[in-house]
Amino acid sequence: MVGSKILLPIKPSEFFFTLSILLYFFLCTLETDRAYATSSQWNFVGLEERTINALVIDPLNPNTLYAATASGEVFKSTDRGASWLAFNTGLAEEAVFALAIHPSNQDILYAGASGGSILRTTDRGTHWTIDKTGLLNSDVLTIAIDPQNPRILYAGASAPYMLSKGGGIFKSSEAGETWYPVDQGLTNNTVFALAIDPVNSSVLYAGTDGGGVFKSVNAGTTWNSASIGLISKTIFTLRINSNKPNTLYAGTAKGVFKSIDHGATWNAAKTGLPEDDIVALAIDPKSSNILYAGTRRNGIFKSRDGGLKWSSMSPGLTNLLIRALVIHPWDTTILYAGTSGGGIFKIDQKTIKDKK
Repeated sequence: MVGSKILLPIKPSEFFFTLSILLYFFLCTLETDRAYATSSQWNFVGLEERTINALVIDPLNPNTLYAATASGEVFKSTDRGASWLAFNTGLAEEAVFALAIHPSNQDILYAGASGGSILRTTDRGTHWTIDKTGLLNSDVLTIAIDPQNPRILYAGASAPYMLSKGGGIFKSSEAGETWYPVDQGLTNNTVFALAIDPVNSSVLYAGTDGGGVFKSVNAGTTWNSASIGLISKTIFTLRINSNKPNTLYAGTAKGVFKSIDHGATWNAAKTGLPEDDIVALAIDPKSSNILYAGTRRNGIFKSRDGGLKWSSMSPGLTNLLIRALVIHPWDTTILYAGTSGGGIFKIDQKTIKDKK
């Protein structure tokens, strides 16, 4: 008949070939969907059951990370957290609270510990030496290195448990060999956090336990309160926007607060955050509107708009007790989290398209 089509029978070999092609594309789609679904999941990467007080990444070789533990250890990974080795030669402390790495010499790191100790390594953690000169009876909780002159360091400390003397802020002008107190005007001697202005390193900020934020404009010689607008005066962590140093964030016992005027005033930036201590903050160095907040009991939250709104990003975290956060400086979709008693977790937020 004119215009009619004749359907030819399909050979078995052609049928199975066509079926195999369809099955292949179905499986590829399934794997793509699975990759998208797991691209923003946290994964455990090591140090099970340990409490991680601090994490730092080598700025010159971001495959290398260091972790400090509450049991007085320092661990090192040279493969983005896939494996960890203890680097404890010379360590003899009950707890290591803080780590800081030299900005331009990856051989040098500093560790703040209990009992008034700051430890230094000049061989990437292989050996540590202890220096207590001038630190009195203080547990060293935080260390900051002057980005413009790395021989200048600051340490925030607290008095050891059951002792009334000690704590405050100390300074070294000779790469940590000796220290002296720089706490004139400071009304609280437990210092959880220190931050140095990346443009003008004479400007420093200190976060205290109950005293709020203090600011120095003369390299620590004197300090003045900078807490207007803070509902909570317990400041666990401070971060400065390196692209806009007038902008600071404070993690407090009442959420996140933000200042856009060099700490003169603060406003709440906690919509979407739970009622919890904010003990860790991280700012994406390539996109400073992206922030991460680690809570004491409720995992990790992310903001994409400079702290206006937050949303939970804890899928995959089997421990929600966060102690430390650090961002890969080159690939800022990669984030590491240290937990209380649960070791270290890692997330890679790239989609499958980004990874190709």
